[in-house]
Formats: sequence, C-alpha cells, structure tokens
Amino acid sequence: MIFHISFMHMLLHKDGLIELNYEVATDTLTVSWPDMTTFTLSEIRFALTTIIDTLKHYDIKKLLIDTRANVVEITDEAYAELMLQFSRDLTTTRLQKVARLHAVNPAHEKRVARVTKSVNEAVNLSIDFNSFTDEFSALSWLRH
Repeated sequence: MIFHISFMHMLLHKDGLIELNYEVATDTLTVSWPDMTTFTLSEIRFALTTIIDTLKHYDIKKLLIDTRANVVEITDEAYAELMLQFSRDLTTTRLQKVARLHAVNPAHEKRVARVTKSVNEAVNLSIDFNSFTDEFSALSWLRH
C-alpha cells in the first residue's frame, strides 16, 4: 500500500510583484521574490512590508525566498537600504529559519554577498539563514 502525504498550501497573497504561499503542515511561507526592474522603490517596499505583515499575522517560523528569476536593476545603495530595512523588520517577527534559492547570475550573487555581509554587521539577526541552488534541499533544511 502506498501512502501519499499531501501538504496543505494556501495562497495568502498575490499581486503583480510577489506571491506568498503558506504550507500549513511545515509552517513555511514561500515567497517569489520581487523582480526589481519594472517596479518603483515604494512598490518594492510595500511588497517587503506585506511579507513582514504576513509573517507576523500567521506567526510563521520558516521562510523560503525564491530569487532564482530575480533581476535587480537598482543602485547598490538602494538595494542595501531595502535589505537592511527588511532584515530589521524580520527581527520583529518570530521567524526562526530562512532559506534562499539563489539566482544563477554570478554578478548578482556577488552583490547579494556584499549586501548580506554589511546587513549582518548592522543587524544582529538571530535567524538561521542558508542559501541553496535547488528547492528540494532548501525545503529539507527548513523542515529539519
């Protein structure tokens, strides 16, 4: 006899910028990260605030950020400012683990590494963070 375990997914938010899916059984919010090319900084800030509000409202402990299709065409300073504020806002949630599916663009990954280093120096995050190339590994890490 074969048993199939199905996890209940709920679409919590979807607009032209982000999509938030919640897996109830594992308490994991999956975010399709905003593409920062065609949106204004205020729209991106609103999307990041929506993520924080959702984490708080549902008291979510695990976050999967999918940046594989992400393109960032804003200045390094603006990007760093957005990530710094987002990281500060994460400290106001009960989030415990963040897994990031990273983009295939090496230049973008170098930029993310630079920004992440400066953000980590500025904000004392007590959240476990790890980057992955595939969703299966990321979800396995989040669940264990």
